[in-house]
Amino acid sequence: MLAHAARALRAAADGLARGEVLLEHDASPTRERQPRPSDRREARRAVAERGADPAVSDRARAEALLRRAADRAARPEAERAAFLGAYRVGAGREAPGGGPEAGGAGMLPPDCAQALVVQVTEGCHWDRCSFCTLYAGVPFRVKGRAALDEHLERVAALLGAGAALRRGLFLGDANALLAPMPTLLAALEAAAARFPEAARAGAHTFVDAFGGRGRTVDELRALRAAGLRRVTVGLESGSPDLLRRLRKPSTPEGVRALVGRAKAAGLGVNVTVLAGLGGGPGADGDAGDPLAREHLAATTRVVRGLGLGAGDVVYVAPLVGPGPTRAPREADAPADAL
Repeated sequence: MLAHAARALRAAADGLARGEVLLEHDASPTRERQPRPSDRREARRAVAERGADPAVSDRARAEALLRRAADRAARPEAERAAFLGAYRVGAGREAPGGGPEAGGAGMLPPDCAQALVVQVTEGCHWDRCSFCTLYAGVPFRVKGRAALDEHLERVAALLGAGAALRRGLFLGDANALLAPMPTLLAALEAAAARFPEAARAGAHTFVDAFGGRGRTVDELRALRAAGLRRVTVGLESGSPDLLRRLRKPSTPEGVRALVGRAKAAGLGVNVTVLAGLGGGPGADGDAGDPLAREHLAATTRVVRGLGLGAGDVVYVAPLVGPGPTRAPREADAPADAL
């Protein structure tokens, strides 16, 4: 629609430039808009170029205004094209108006709202959790060096001078630490060289407790030396039963071990928990449903046992959509390939 409006406005401006007259009839009483200073500047510039003939100056002023309106109408489409050239997004990451959400990664930890997103990987290697559709339609892949370099250049072109205003780097998508260590180290180095202002605040990424390539303490220390400062771990629930119903193939024990390795490597840790699992509150505001009570008790117990300290954060996010109410089918069970 915006592209059509831009074409129509440019056509009208071209018609004025050829001396054609545009007539518009509106029977409703309207107040004549007072010209803005920018309108007057456009008009004076047009008059200087075309001469002082009043008819010519009026037409030139209208032509300039139409062209400027056409440029503004076309800008969102151009920005969308530049965004999709820089970032690969799934069907679940389209904003209601059809455009991608600002920021590029669809979902980021709250403390990464101003981070510059670097897609070291695309998609999610699991992509079967019942509560997440962010990566729908995006096959999981790890970018090679040539693809990563091209991605960084496209991001730089998209953000322009605004890249210097970003605070921190975020390595996306959902499972960036599944990439081989040489790839991760090269990505941190290349991103810091291309975006030094953003890199000063360090890098952040998601990490899961069930991937096929778990990171050792030594590997996490190497990543910290290269610029990684914080990881966000999705606990979601301390209840193994609810995790199975969510089709998330992790365990509280696995999360506890992962957090311990991250802390031993000197990394800050965020932990995410889903609110609303298991059903709504009871009449007195307590967790009335048995599954909800289980979620509250088990999650509280697990979080308290993670050994979190100063600077670590627990984020509680509302569950979007209905909570899990059934046991998983056999086909929903975690794949042995993980």
